[in-house]
Formats: sequence, C-alpha cells, structure tokens
Amino acid sequence: MSSENYGAIATRLGRIPQSGLVQSAFCGELQNAEFERDILRDRVKAGIAQARKEGRPHGRPPTVRKHAGEIETLFADGVSKRQIAARLSISRASVRRMLALRRSVLR
Repeated sequence: MSSENYGAIATRLGRIPQSGLVQSAFCGELQNAEFERDILRDRVKAGIAQARKEGRPHGRPPTVRKHAGEIETLFADGVSKRQIAARLSISRASVRRMLALRRSVLR
C-alpha cells in the first residue's frame, strides 16, 4: 500500500500521524506499525462500545459469583472452606473472598 493510501485512511479517521508516514525505510516501517496499531485500537474500542450499547457483557466472565449461594449453603452446613473449594473446583482464596464479601454485605 502506498503512503498516499495511508494518508487517505488517516484523514478519514480524523487524525494524521504527527511526523508523517514517509521517511527512511526503517522509520517508515515503525510508523506503519504504529499506524496499524492505532487503527486496531480504534476498532477494538468501537467494538467494545457497540457491545455495551447492545447490552452484551464485556470483560472477564464471572466464575465464583455463580457459586455464591452454594458456597453459603455448604459453609452453613459445616463443610470446610477447603472441601467447598475442591467440590466446586475453585480456589480456597475465592471461597474465603466470597464468604467475606457476603458477611460484609450482611452487616
């Protein structure tokens, strides 16, 4: 792709790289990589914004919260935190964190 095409794309995106796209071969490659990274970043941000607008969840899926009720029930029945973690295939730290969170909410 020629530098003229990059300039046209940059203009369409509403910003032009500060130092221009045509310099030495090495600097030109670095600028092209930076320009491509900027385009990718813009596309990702646009995709995330669109997903939020449509109400789709974004980010890491909840893992321990879906077991919150079961953790509470097992703990109330006298099952140890270690055994709860083993049964639900989650870490002991996650069990402790969920129980602490529940206790702080109940206070």
